[in-house]
Amino acid sequence: MAMVDTLWLATLTKDQRDAGTDTQRLNLIVNIDGEDVVDTHFYFSDLGRGRAELSGGPHGLPSEPLTSPVKSTLLTNSSIRLGIRTDDAWAPRDVLVLGSTERRIEALAMEWRRRWIAG
Repeated sequence: MAMVDTLWLATLTKDQRDAGTDTQRLNLIVNIDGEDVVDTHFYFSDLGRGRAELSGGPHGLPSEPLTSPVKSTLLTNSSIRLGIRTDDAWAPRDVLVLGSTERRIEALAMEWRRRWIAG
């Protein structure tokens, strides 16, 4: 059973008018079996149009620490919610939530704009 004790949040804001936000904090909630086990914030320097950012872990901008580890094997497709708690809007293009366990880093969730590649 993988116990995640550190989270990272990587984002890419859409490159279109009004996609960015002045907000520098995103809220991430992890719900397992109907209970919110994580309710934390990730801080960013710039969530502007077309900007890529990383927050959390030892190499990104600071995030609020987890109060207790999360069992990644219990996550479902609807376990992770991401949002802004202000009256501003933000239009992400790609989002990736990573978590570290004792031995590895694993992707916990991602949402991306689908790209069709002709081959």
